[in-house]
Amino acid sequence: MNNHQLRPLEVNPATGEPFLRLRKHSNVIITPPRLSDCPRIASLIGDPIIYEQLSVPQVPYLVGRLLVKLIIRCTNPADHRQLENPTAEHAEAYMSRIKPQADAILKALGDAEEQEELLVADGCPVSYIREVQSDGSDLLIGHISIHASESRSKEFRQGEGNKIIDGPSESEEVKKQEREPEQASTVVEWTIGDWLAPSHHGQGIMSDTVDTLIHDWAIPRMKVQRIAVAAFLGNPGSVRVFEKNGFRTRSVVEDAVEVRGKRRGLHILEWEVDQ
Repeated sequence: MNNHQLRPLEVNPATGEPFLRLRKHSNVIITPPRLSDCPRIASLIGDPIIYEQLSVPQVPYLVGRLLVKLIIRCTNPADHRQLENPTAEHAEAYMSRIKPQADAILKALGDAEEQEELLVADGCPVSYIREVQSDGSDLLIGHISIHASESRSKEFRQGEGNKIIDGPSESEEVKKQEREPEQASTVVEWTIGDWLAPSHHGQGIMSDTVDTLIHDWAIPRMKVQRIAVAAFLGNPGSVRVFEKNGFRTRSVVEDAVEVRGKRRGLHILEWEVDQ
């Protein structure tokens, strides 16, 4: 009998691995990270269609070099600065650092098995998107993550030298904070990052993945109320994915971040649970 604390995760009867099945694409699942994924990840991230929309600090992206922050499109400033001067590390070493995060969440859910009330998780233990094949095996096709953000939308609106070409005025922001002062100070803002193999673009998979992550896990199991995301300017596909899921443009900022020696603009979108 499966641990009710894992809901809505299913468990692979052959491997014991938990997974989250997409709402509309029943042959696509999200699982925890696996150390065996490293070569496949490096191969996918090496495709310019993917890495041009990620903030990875270097390409080509190889196993045996630093496999860094591929799980998020744009990190918060502290994370980004930390990664600007990567040192040589194996992809396996990186995975061994992020996998314990998923393992810790699963352990907490396991430890609470005797607890009737569902535990509020502090993260999502599944993040790697896989297509289940006809023989029962699966193919890694992408990644999605959700983690706490240091007010992504605000950090770029207030950054020195950033030219905001679309978004609310400062007075509008003040009025919003005055209307909801307590909520503004207590609600955690989360962010989502994602990428998908080009072979699977145009099938609605990522839109379904975001929908499933938010409504099947983030809201009921993490009590998420607010999410802010960012896409590089020139990536309308990513913007559409989030707009389909109820995100609204918060601001569009030119020259917001430097990625591999080039200034890139950001399209910032926000979502709130009561929308």
